[in-house]
Amino acid sequence: MARAKRMRLRRVILYAVRSVLPKPQQTESVRYLLHYNCLPPPIFLFLISIMQLAVYIYYAVSTGVGLSATKPFPTDSPFILNPHKKCEIWRYVTYMFIHIGYVHLATNLVVQFLLGIPLELVHKFWRIGLIYVLGVISGALLFFVFDKNSNIYLAGASGGVYTLLSAHIANVIINWSEMELNWVRASVLSIFVGADVGMAIYERFFQGANKAPSPVATIGGVYFLNEQILEASISVWYQKVAKMLGYLMVPNTSGSF
Repeated sequence: MARAKRMRLRRVILYAVRSVLPKPQQTESVRYLLHYNCLPPPIFLFLISIMQLAVYIYYAVSTGVGLSATKPFPTDSPFILNPHKKCEIWRYVTYMFIHIGYVHLATNLVVQFLLGIPLELVHKFWRIGLIYVLGVISGALLFFVFDKNSNIYLAGASGGVYTLLSAHIANVIINWSEMELNWVRASVLSIFVGADVGMAIYERFFQGANKAPSPVATIGGVYFLNEQILEASISVWYQKVAKMLGYLMVPNTSGSF
């Protein structure tokens, strides 16, 4: 039984390393992680996901709408980012627990488990937790800068989820020649991001919805945050441009708000 558990753990570790790191960095990381005893465990995104699921179920039951692809939409929740209560600063983080429908929730949970857990194994939970929360906060700030409609409420964990996506996208681009299945990775990520952004734009501008899942809120500053905290090893011209845009975006966001 113990041997079977060790073998399962090794398979998880190998998946995590191969999904996150380029080939030249895999050997050393595998050697280190094979002695990994899950202390501390990759627990941040697991706990966040459980809380998000619990909050969704609570509002689905308490509002009486049940499971729905587009509901509940609890505008009176103390967690949602309310445009009329900008001074309640906890909402800049807690809006990540509110999801508008099970499709919105399921999409974020899939990314958090499939991409976030491997990142936690390789880069430690505190780094991933930090960029996740910073992505959520920057999503709220950029939302108020670029969408000044006072009737729009912000909900969802897309700000944090897109930090995880951008970590993988940046990793694939920067280490393109060393990444396994680089075209497959790039295609899957591009399709997912394109579909998510397209759906958000449609809901926001063509359905007249007064809610926003915030899928593009962190595009300006997230790349900078990932590269500084995850310590990418290769510096090329497009990485420098992205960092410069990040430096410009983050201060402008704070100042404009």
